[in-house]
Amino acid sequence: MADGEMMMKMSKGKSSGELVENFLFWLVCLTCLAMPLIFNPWGYNMFPQPRRLALNLGVLASFFLWLIWTIRAGRIMLPLKSPPFSLFFALIAWLLIASIFSVHAPTSFFGRFLRYQGWITWCCYLAIFLIALSLFGEERRAIALFRVATAIAALISFFALLQYAGAHVIKWSEQMDLGRPFSTLGNPSFLGGFLVLTIPLTLSLLLRGAERRLEVYLCILAFALQASALLLTQTRAAWAGILFSLAVLAPLAWRKFSGLNSGRKVGAISLLAVILIIIVLVFSFSPSYQDRLTSVAATGEGTSRGRLLVWGQTISLLRDNLILGTGADSFALSFPAYRTAEMERELGRRTIEDSPHNLFLELAVAGGIPGAALLVALLLALLLPAFARMARDLSSRGTQPESSGKSVRKKALDAESAEGTIIGGLTASVLGFVVFSTFSPSDISIVPLFWLLCGILGGMFPGKVKGKCYIMLKIPNVRRRDILAWMILPLGVVCLVLAAIPLGRSALADLKLRKGLELCAQGNYLEGDGYLASAAKLDGNQYYLTARGQNLLEAGWETRDVRKVKEALSLLEEGVAKNPLDEYSHLYLGDGLHDAGVWLDSAELLDKSEEEYRWVLNRDFNFYQAHLHLGNLLADQGRLEAAEEEWLIAVSLSLRPVEAYVNLARLSSVMNRKEEALDYYVKVLELEPDNQEAADFLEEAGS
Repeated sequence: MADGEMMMKMSKGKSSGELVENFLFWLVCLTCLAMPLIFNPWGYNMFPQPRRLALNLGVLASFFLWLIWTIRAGRIMLPLKSPPFSLFFALIAWLLIASIFSVHAPTSFFGRFLRYQGWITWCCYLAIFLIALSLFGEERRAIALFRVATAIAALISFFALLQYAGAHVIKWSEQMDLGRPFSTLGNPSFLGGFLVLTIPLTLSLLLRGAERRLEVYLCILAFALQASALLLTQTRAAWAGILFSLAVLAPLAWRKFSGLNSGRKVGAISLLAVILIIIVLVFSFSPSYQDRLTSVAATGEGTSRGRLLVWGQTISLLRDNLILGTGADSFALSFPAYRTAEMERELGRRTIEDSPHNLFLELAVAGGIPGAALLVALLLALLLPAFARMARDLSSRGTQPESSGKSVRKKALDAESAEGTIIGGLTASVLGFVVFSTFSPSDISIVPLFWLLCGILGGMFPGKVKGKCYIMLKIPNVRRRDILAWMILPLGVVCLVLAAIPLGRSALADLKLRKGLELCAQGNYLEGDGYLASAAKLDGNQYYLTARGQNLLEAGWETRDVRKVKEALSLLEEGVAKNPLDEYSHLYLGDGLHDAGVWLDSAELLDKSEEEYRWVLNRDFNFYQAHLHLGNLLADQGRLEAAEEEWLIAVSLSLRPVEAYVNLARLSSVMNRKEEALDYYVKVLELEPDNQEAADFLEEAGS
């Protein structure tokens, strides 16, 4: 019997209490399930920003509603003696300590821009886990969640299939990769992770047995849509995750199959054969799928090689931060100092590593070895009892043949067997996602659903002693309960308003940022700066300040306005002050000081520019762009030998150092080293055949 039944008994006969509990259940479930469907196509930060807003407000409202409901019931029940909750609570407490002593506390508390996986977000996950553990650990709740999850996943998968067919209902940004479908999640890997969570839920509904034949057909259709979308994402981590999920469900499927009559067995085998044939045909006739599959074993090249390089240097980072790590969501700030020349050459800087692409390494960086150990213990506390329950069910029950008689079927689908199938589905989802997260980054769009499923699984904890997991704060006086509940209600409203104001300002700033950048890209710098200034005023994030500073510099060059240039430099300096460890802010400030110093003929600005570049290289020596830009600065100062040295280092750090080769060729030509210049321009054409400057030089040299 689930612990949530204790709470149910206290509300028997109280229709208002049941109504509140039902509302709370759907509020939490839809907050988690709707994350992938929430996005803002008109914003710059179209995916994480609106989802953070929905998650924070939805969880805050759910938590206060849960608190009021428990008080009205007469008991505040905290599962402090439940091993999973105790471990999760300890993890959050440890992350709080690590965030206080983080390399950059604001980032650790609020999360990195475009990611938002800071300590506050982890508190949201804890609240979801607590509410699900306390109230939702019942078969009927799990089944309701499974059905809604299946419907939403089918819709998202259908949208992914439309994308793959080229029918883009929404006009996505030109910068987005449309080669692999991502549906409404913004990233094929995130879509794959979401489907790893939902496919086992759909299959468990099928294995449990539906009351109506229509529901069976709908579940089969939903599974087909989800499986097709998962295949099209070409996400290897998701493929690995779903294989583990299917392995968990295989014994349950075999038991179900053994109980079918001969006709249905033939149908099940035929359906499985069709699925396998489709998968084999896809991998046999599609080179891209073959490449994705074989690349898993090709650890010496491609993304597998890059992943291993990142993991190796992450371990080096952990050696220096064993106990507290560097704080939640601080990987992008702490990792650059550990980048090697090999990583710079093979991975480049196309994307900033904001995660080690491994859940356990991510927690180790956030909270040291204790943080990762607490996560492992939490997952084991959830999965081991579930596996034990499944093994006990399979060993204690023989197969029961299905017949056309309804009474026989009802006996076969007794309560214990049905609950075991639900636990199997939850276990398969949780384990599959853990495998997925071992090779892929987590995201705010899918992690809430993972912790919701973990909470429900913990609420159905097999072998627990009823009531022993809870510490109860009893409130026997009915009037006192009502007074306390009515006192918490306005507090909750105030907290929601206080949270909504900055989140809403941030969302509005995001809209203005995109509009401003679009206007600046069209050359309308003055009007664009008005939007960027409004965005920076609404949200003082360093990225808004830096974006405005960069575009205001362009406006200054266009209008030859010294005042605008100085204001732009001030904004870039303010962006650096917001987050002193962000190397790109220093790089952009160095570029701005360099351009301003050349234009205004100011040696002081040029010296400051060199200081910014040197700061970046002292922290991250293997930074191609920093060496390239420092070389440009030194050349403008007439320090040609020093500039040549920086450009040669830049060449050694990139597989396509076109700009560095061009600079070296120009320098060699100026210094009358014609043969060297010729060699450099030849290398430029090898990398960029349509480079007109190199072609003209070679033509002139040939004549």
